[in-house]
Amino acid sequence: MHFGLKDTVLAVQARTVPVLDLLVGFINTDILPQVHETDETWSVEQHMEQVRDGFKHLTDFLALRMETLRSRLDGYESSTASCRSCGQFTVVLDAGAQDLACLLCARQYGTGEDAAWEFIGSSKHVSITDGGGDLNGCSSCGAYSVISTPLASSPGEDSWICFDCGSTYEGVCIFCDQAAELVPDMDMCGDCYEIRLANF
Repeated sequence: MHFGLKDTVLAVQARTVPVLDLLVGFINTDILPQVHETDETWSVEQHMEQVRDGFKHLTDFLALRMETLRSRLDGYESSTASCRSCGQFTVVLDAGAQDLACLLCARQYGTGEDAAWEFIGSSKHVSITDGGGDLNGCSSCGAYSVISTPLASSPGEDSWICFDCGSTYEGVCIFCDQAAELVPDMDMCGDCYEIRLANF
């Protein structure tokens, strides 16, 4: 623990690898070419060799852990979120889990609803106290634990997913706040569309 950070060693290692990769690349391309003294060049190269050895150890370890988890992740890409601690796509949102956890760093999230609130950086209590509401509802399981977040199947974009049952959706109805299959070219579910059509 440092400055209030409470995380597993594995989570810190996973977060460290991309930063170290960026720094090593920066040193190799922007710093080392500027060192012209022979003694300094030799000294810097010796230090960099130590960094590269440690870095390789970290990346090899993470690659080995991810390979070990592969059988538990394959086929679940569309229902696997990125861990808030280690940053890896290793939180599988399986149906009705009461004890969601990261498969890589073992970060515990609790219920699907608890995890969804944590993923958006808030809580039900804070939201309601501040005049907000609950999370979006799931039309499959009825839980109010639907948020938009990147998934392993599309890491570059947010997807609507229920953290309780793992169902994914194209959007949320602007009338009933339920995640559902939306009527084409409209931001409403079929039920709300039918109600509005009947009242027209």
